[in-house]
Amino acid sequence: MRDLPSLSNNGVMKHMERFKKLMRLAEYVDWIEKNPAKRFKLRFQHVDMVYLSKAELQKIKEKKFKRSTLSINRDIFVFCCYTGLPYGDVLELKKKHIQIGIDGKKWIYTRRMKTNTLLRIPLLEEAE
Repeated sequence: MRDLPSLSNNGVMKHMERFKKLMRLAEYVDWIEKNPAKRFKLRFQHVDMVYLSKAELQKIKEKKFKRSTLSINRDIFVFCCYTGLPYGDVLELKKKHIQIGIDGKKWIYTRRMKTNTLLRIPLLEEAE
């Protein structure tokens, strides 16, 4: 039997959060009489975010790959770093989303897939 990757506390809590939501729905639509997860308390642990340093980002930018797909993913990741856009939103970008702003420079005008929030992001030279 192969070893499965272990989950951290927050990974388990995220699964439990989804499970609780499903159990609430099942109880609401009368699929179950009693919600077994009703009294379970989610306890997420605070995690300090770790950010890339300029040197680390530069190292990623300069990395050469043999496979073109890895190079494309590296470029998308670097673009995400310079725009703040999540990977999924970057994949949805089209030429029409890049416009000239009132400052005469290029901007990204789009909406977040997840929240439909309007975004206006300056297109930095590094991202371009």
